[in-house]
Amino acid sequence: MTNVLLGHSRGSSHDMGNGGWTFGCDESLKLIRYAAVRAHQQPITVMTCDHKRLVTGAHDHTLKVFSISDGSAMFTLHGHCGPITSVFVDGSLGALVDGGDVTVDMGVGAIIGSGSQDGMLCVWELVTGVCVYSVQAHDGIITTLTCTTSYILSLGGDEKLCVWERFQGHLLNTLQLTQMYCTSMVMLTNKLLITSRQGSLTVWDITSGIPVRVVRLGDRDDSVFIRHMMPVADTIICDYGNQLRVVKLPVAEKID
Repeated sequence: MTNVLLGHSRGSSHDMGNGGWTFGCDESLKLIRYAAVRAHQQPITVMTCDHKRLVTGAHDHTLKVFSISDGSAMFTLHGHCGPITSVFVDGSLGALVDGGDVTVDMGVGAIIGSGSQDGMLCVWELVTGVCVYSVQAHDGIITTLTCTTSYILSLGGDEKLCVWERFQGHLLNTLQLTQMYCTSMVMLTNKLLITSRQGSLTVWDITSGIPVRVVRLGDRDDSVFIRHMMPVADTIICDYGNQLRVVKLPVAEKID
């Protein structure tokens, strides 16, 4: 089955100032389905992937890991006591060895992180599916998870952002984020986190818990909610009303 997703009717780009641009595109995107899998008995709530595996989470309190190459089931991950609300896959510590057409994944340090409606955070080995650790991270739902090579970050419905040590799950820092109307967050570097508020982006130092920069995307307009962000090199692409903004954030992180 082929689905065609149509974009904007015209192609254009406009400089909006403050490092922001808007883009339009008249090209279509064709999606070809080559496999269909009954993953869960209850609705799928989250999904993510890397270059080899697809991970799904559902209302049935489980996560499942599938091979992207053939759609076969690899693992079912049990450990949560509530519907899965967030998930990530990270193989940033894995070694990739390219040899012509063959890529070998050594799997060193590769993990899956998952959060559930009851506030439980679980971290799993990507290669084996073994649970490395689990912690009661929040009072209520975990809305967003992300990670770096050293940290795992969780954002909860209790308006707390928790910074965890990646390998053993020790709590390192807690940031109280009030008036968070959206749950997007991305890591710019290993220590700099970007969150969104009405009309602006905030850059945090997660080791100190201090905001180091606020980037306003409009002229004193705080009525626009920023709901989606995506990092691309040293820029952040985000929504702003009916526009996309590209915000350049050059950084030079100190190496201890």
